[in-house]
Amino acid sequence: IKVENLHVHTPGMEKILLDDLTYTVNCGDRIVLTGENGSGKTTVAKALLNQWDYGSGKVGIPDNMSVMTVSQKPFFPNTTLRGILNGKPDEHPVYDDSELTWALQEAGHDRLIQHIPGQQVNILVDELLEGIERKLPMNTAKVFSDHFEDEFEFYIQSVVPKMVAEQFDIVQFVTPDAKEHIREKLNTVLDESEAVDACTDRLADEIDRALTKPLLRSLEDDIERLAAKKRGWLAPLTQHKIEFMAGSLEKQLGRYLDSYMANDDTDDKHRPIRINEFQARYVSSQVARRFIEESSQYKAKGALAKLFNILTAPISYALQLRWKAGSAALDLKSAITHFMSRQVVTGAQFEAQLSGGEKQRLMFAKIFLQKPDFLIADEITAALDVDTGEHMYAKMMDILPDTSTVISIAHNPHIRKYHCIHGHLANRDITFKPVEQSDLQTASP
Repeated sequence: IKVENLHVHTPGMEKILLDDLTYTVNCGDRIVLTGENGSGKTTVAKALLNQWDYGSGKVGIPDNMSVMTVSQKPFFPNTTLRGILNGKPDEHPVYDDSELTWALQEAGHDRLIQHIPGQQVNILVDELLEGIERKLPMNTAKVFSDHFEDEFEFYIQSVVPKMVAEQFDIVQFVTPDAKEHIREKLNTVLDESEAVDACTDRLADEIDRALTKPLLRSLEDDIERLAAKKRGWLAPLTQHKIEFMAGSLEKQLGRYLDSYMANDDTDDKHRPIRINEFQARYVSSQVARRFIEESSQYKAKGALAKLFNILTAPISYALQLRWKAGSAALDLKSAITHFMSRQVVTGAQFEAQLSGGEKQRLMFAKIFLQKPDFLIADEITAALDVDTGEHMYAKMMDILPDTSTVISIAHNPHIRKYHCIHGHLANRDITFKPVEQSDLQTASP
């Protein structure tokens, strides 16, 4: 990168920041740029990228060089996490999801992996299978027995809900690929194909049930909210009619959820997070079960019963019962789809939810992925503690190719050790010198 007679000033020539700089930044240089506050370090960096209009001179950057600028207050486009890391719309990714997962793990952002559909589920499956292999009596000679079945059932019922609660805040589901991974792993430790199939289905179903818990909790609140708008409650019905209405509710809610999963209920064809068929059936059955529990002849005043809002005497017409069930199912479907739409966290929400340090670590993940030819890092550890900042810088320099050029703007002296050249901006000029041993000693914690 060849800089010739570069002159940089503020708008209206109020302040000259750089006067007649000529310098060549060689491929692979790692430069740390320091200077007093207000000396113009960030502005000079912008001038190097032709992002500043006030000044003169020449900056020659090779064709096809990938350039990235990261500031201490990162900007997140209003797209999904996949789009933020790729720097492209979701439908045109540059990196596959496994690469995104790797980058987030390297940046210490494991909790964000759940926002890349399927990836955190794959990690959970691997951890569960490791635990099963370690704790349960399985080997290649083992046949499926009642004893093993009991051990397996106890393990997944005690471990799966806890691990899902620790790793997930949003609804996900076991993908077909993840289920096949379970089957392949169990196939290596169980001899009987029936045993493999049974254990695979049981484990996948338990994970899917646990992953619907945020939705079911939200639905509990929504039922109370929707019922509060109704008048009266369900008139006492015979057990037969209660079961008829529960069955009708389950079927109609199931059909609505099928439409949701197929994306037939919206023009948004890129809606990325859905529930799977098993979870849809599970949610519908849980709603029907609750209706039966609170709609007995002697207690017909629960929120879900009230949602049906049958004010007349006991109804005898099946068509009328079905219509009431359909009305309630439509209300619940709207509540579910509204909740699911909030499961897709976008850039604006990341902006509000993440701390300053978390935002900076997310930008490190983007650097790890994109490995730019020319990186300008402007105080990108300002919100991190010293140890974390050093760890991120050391990892970044290790991951970036030797040919990548890095210019770091940093007040933190501990960052200096990761560079070979120290540039200091003062008196309208930048003086360059090698980073010396004395600098490294001063920078040591």
